[in-house]
Amino acid sequence: PSTNNADAEVKRTRVQLCLSRLGECFLNIDGLGKFRFRFNSFSETESAQLVYRARLFRKLKFIEQVFKCQFRIPKEISGIEAATIESLFRGLTEGEYTTRTGSVHLPVSPIAVDLSLPPYDSPGRISSSLVDQEILFGQTLDTGPVTVVIEKAELSDPKAFRQIRERHDESIVARFAILDHQITFRFERDAKLSKTERESRLKRFIYDLSREEPEELARLVAEPLIRDVSSLEADQIAFGWQEYNRLPDRFCPQEPVLDEVAGCWRVPIWLVYTSGEGGEVGELLIDVKTGKIISHTPVEEIKRRARPLADQILNASETTPVPTGD
Repeated sequence: PSTNNADAEVKRTRVQLCLSRLGECFLNIDGLGKFRFRFNSFSETESAQLVYRARLFRKLKFIEQVFKCQFRIPKEISGIEAATIESLFRGLTEGEYTTRTGSVHLPVSPIAVDLSLPPYDSPGRISSSLVDQEILFGQTLDTGPVTVVIEKAELSDPKAFRQIRERHDESIVARFAILDHQITFRFERDAKLSKTERESRLKRFIYDLSREEPEELARLVAEPLIRDVSSLEADQIAFGWQEYNRLPDRFCPQEPVLDEVAGCWRVPIWLVYTSGEGGEVGELLIDVKTGKIISHTPVEEIKRRARPLADQILNASETTPVPTGD
């Protein structure tokens, strides 16, 4: 199909993936015969991009089936639109799920906010109800009520802070930083369905796809769009952990080290002085898939280890001779 819709893109990625793996194909033309074509396989990067698109458009086709609609897809799909597709798919298939992001915009009623309580004066929990619909590619989808819960949120919007202090009557949209990058969505209507009902809907979709394509392609719909935690994101999560545990700024996460066997990032926690002197006093382990903190050195243990190290560094600086000129 030449139209820009999910079905066309599913077929396009199907053909591209299959031909890439086979390396050749034949074209039969009535009256002219059979022509053979050979070509190189995609590079690792090209294959990864193609698999990503295969996941994306199969999820979109599933969403179309559930909401009984059809989207006209633009030439370029934005990161926000891809995130919306993933959110809708997970809401429909899981009911409630947790994902990663560093910030979120939520509706807030200024007159109902107490600025002396978390997440306004310090990191803390926030729960918010979103509108009962989602707009995707110009179409409005009736999702039912959706609840958002963040355990480690902090208001990071100066304009919203000012509007809250001024007690504006109208609801505003405020930006919250998510220090641990963990946000939970609950699609209330789908969460009320049994797990069996949600799973059977997806299994039926995969079965129908696998009648037209290899099952391994059909099952791509269940794989996440979100990529593994990067070194940069692991670093951000570690800094957020330090903030909500109220560790002074002399404590500093160092460069994350990937532990492929354990499937996690190891982030050393150091005590560091402006002179550059310091040493390791603890460690965080961050799951490379979910971004959740698997374990960490207890905060009190970190502080206990830091005391003798701090004394050693400060005493050394006091006894170091001051350089003099010639």
